[in-house]
Amino acid sequence: MPLLFKANLEWLTEINGWLVMLYLGLIATALAYWLFATGLKTVQTSTAVTLTLAEPMVATLLGISVVGERLGIMEFCGLFLIFIALF
Repeated sequence: MPLLFKANLEWLTEINGWLVMLYLGLIATALAYWLFATGLKTVQTSTAVTLTLAEPMVATLLGISVVGERLGIMEFCGLFLIFIALF
């Protein structure tokens, strides 16, 4: 929050800035988590735990393959630990 006041806030005066903020807040975050939570209600507990553990691993793998992120040794260790936990 302290960094918000030092950042460039010109986007607040533009309609595109507000549209991006609304999209990220409502569609990309709120709708996605609502769908995820709704889906978890309909599956067994063991499946829900597996899906919840797999979510950060899938997000990381998508970040690597789609966005082209580069991971350090600690990130790979984390992926490995999640993979082992899922087994």
